[in-house]
Amino acid sequence: ITLADGNVTIAGELDLTTTGALDINSATLDIDTSDNITITAGGSGKIIDIDASGAITIDSSTTIDINSGGVLTLDSGAAINLEPASGSAVLIDGIVNFDGNTITTTDSAHNVEGTSIFFTAGSPTAGTTNDIAGGRLQFSAGRGKGTGAGGDIVFKTANASVSSGSSLNSLATALTISDDLSSTFAGSVHITGTLDANGAVDVDTSDFDVLSTGGVSID
Repeated sequence: ITLADGNVTIAGELDLTTTGALDINSATLDIDTSDNITITAGGSGKIIDIDASGAITIDSSTTIDINSGGVLTLDSGAAINLEPASGSAVLIDGIVNFDGNTITTTDSAHNVEGTSIFFTAGSPTAGTTNDIAGGRLQFSAGRGKGTGAGGDIVFKTANASVSSGSSLNSLATALTISDDLSSTFAGSVHITGTLDANGAVDVDTSDFDVLSTGGVSID
């Protein structure tokens, strides 16, 4: 141990063989008789508890920042729970917000086009092996019980207004896929390829127009 200018320099290990508190400036390191360790930062309210089994609890009334110069890995033998306060969200990469059962993107500036979001199934790595299929992209509604209907899958869009403005346009349902496997389109359906109907085709309108530059056959 070297004492110089009010500083203590320890060249080897510091072995605390007794319980009690070690005050370092405004912080306190406390070791109890059960080998539990508590680190308290004075004034900030930040507390770190390490019990004898190695479990770590961080309790802070202020912000906790983790800055990593490389990959930050959370490796758990059980679940990893992210539980923000009600009304707060988990923000991923500054873009995607997870808040309860709602996933949204961060709003763009008032003069910038809104943020796009993409859902993409997995692809095999290119090269080496031939003829490998891509992953399936599946959307599933909630399941009902007994006579309870399953949930719908609903797609909504916001159509442009007929006049200029700075308010957000309202969302409207464009497509609903129901539990009875029926699909309801609220607008026109344009088919650029072939329409194959293996069952009856019901047209609930007084007018039915078929526009074609080629032949039209109905079997």
